[in-house]
Amino acid sequence: MAMVELKEKKEFKELKDIFSEITHLRGIRRLLSWDQETFMPKAGEKNRANQIALISTLIHQRLTSNAIKEKLYSLLEGINTNELDSDRAELVILREWKRDYERAVKIPETIIKELSYKSVIAHEVWVKAREQKDFNIFLPHLSELIKLTREKAKCLGYEDHPYDALLDEYEPYERTRDIDELFNALIPPLKRLYEKITERLKRKKRPDISGKYPIERQKALSQIMASSLGLKNPSSRIDTVVHPFSTKIGPGDVRITTRWNERDFTEGIFGILHEAGHGIYSQNLLAEYYGTPLGESVSLGIHESQSRLYENIIGRSKEFWEFFFPISKGIFPDGLSNLDLNSFLLAINWVEPSFIRVEADEVTYNFHIYLRFTIEKELIEGSLSPVDIPLKWNTLFEELLGLKVPDDSRGCLQDVHWSGAAFGYFPTYTLGNVYGAMLFEKAKEELPGLFDDFKMGKFRTITRWLGEKIHSQGRRYRPKDLIEKVTENKPTPSAFLDYLQEKYRQII
Repeated sequence: MAMVELKEKKEFKELKDIFSEITHLRGIRRLLSWDQETFMPKAGEKNRANQIALISTLIHQRLTSNAIKEKLYSLLEGINTNELDSDRAELVILREWKRDYERAVKIPETIIKELSYKSVIAHEVWVKAREQKDFNIFLPHLSELIKLTREKAKCLGYEDHPYDALLDEYEPYERTRDIDELFNALIPPLKRLYEKITERLKRKKRPDISGKYPIERQKALSQIMASSLGLKNPSSRIDTVVHPFSTKIGPGDVRITTRWNERDFTEGIFGILHEAGHGIYSQNLLAEYYGTPLGESVSLGIHESQSRLYENIIGRSKEFWEFFFPISKGIFPDGLSNLDLNSFLLAINWVEPSFIRVEADEVTYNFHIYLRFTIEKELIEGSLSPVDIPLKWNTLFEELLGLKVPDDSRGCLQDVHWSGAAFGYFPTYTLGNVYGAMLFEKAKEELPGLFDDFKMGKFRTITRWLGEKIHSQGRRYRPKDLIEKVTENKPTPSAFLDYLQEKYRQII
């Protein structure tokens, strides 16, 4: 079938209109969720739960409607599977519409409605439980979310493990066995590297960067940094939340968040660099394809590759701070006046076990992800009861990181994801680390003088490169295929491990 025929068919145009409406509804749902975590009064949670449940139900109804089914399969007649694997725009769009429809139609509307409603309520309970350091407050709500999620996985179906069905939602075509293989290849050498680095750090004293960092000044610095990296100010905003996140409401409307610490400005700044990576990806999706799969991000693993790349590979580099450290000293004279650049770099790249994932160094970070992935697998397969999560968490945490967890807030309650029933999300952080290192390695090869640019505060070169290679592709390729196409290598942890080894060789 000629491309012009498919693009101009009545059914194709009508499908575009329906999916455009679905995209707008998703934007409304994200706006409601963003408001819930930023400005909504606490007493509004039940009404917000009803609103989000309604929007989610409407999205599901439209996505599984006979109108989509009839038009979709009418267009698919005469197109074979090999043609759908094409990277040509109309066939990509049709292929991904088919994937979205066939996944959605397997899930009963009742599950969508219940999960949407109960996730909103659970989020507010999670906030309370985290504040009071008491998992038991959250347990009944989490148990219900796990039950519904297991039902959802059963409806979706899977090859080997029920977790496959959930992982596929965030990282299309990825499987649990693939993630197991990734961790088997990553964790042992990472442990050896961790032991080597910490042994060398015993001869050094960690520089103290605690001080007085007024939050309004932190916000000003974070805005400068995010803008320098390529986040467009007129179409974005920064707000304060319990747990940082980024969301795209639609073209020209990307929102990022962080939390601030008056004694340590790096907590908020690195949160901004991370979420700015997400935001830049969202802003650089092609606006002309908004409402179609070519205007959407391909996976959370690719999304996390952008946030982890900007936060760590760029944001913790010497070259980045050669430009921003003098600016930071001018903004925070009371906190940084007695520090030199090398001491500051050692402080922000210090390696030691810590309780909180989002504050973990690059070497120990993936231990946190492996822990959560292990627990999630067992919860979804039914071998671990929700009531036993704290014990399992604390035992595994001590095995991996050698620390006794002092309370639930610094243990199993630290992350927001379970309150939103986001089971299957966590492995994408490690995929992001692996993909980000591979992409940066290729960028250095193709962009000579990249680090010299960083020293002068020029970061748009890499952002344009990422925009061309990653952001503008939408869902044209499967995640792993996209990485292989750009880097000319199949995804492995090698580039990430090499990056860490070289970085810490230079620092210590």
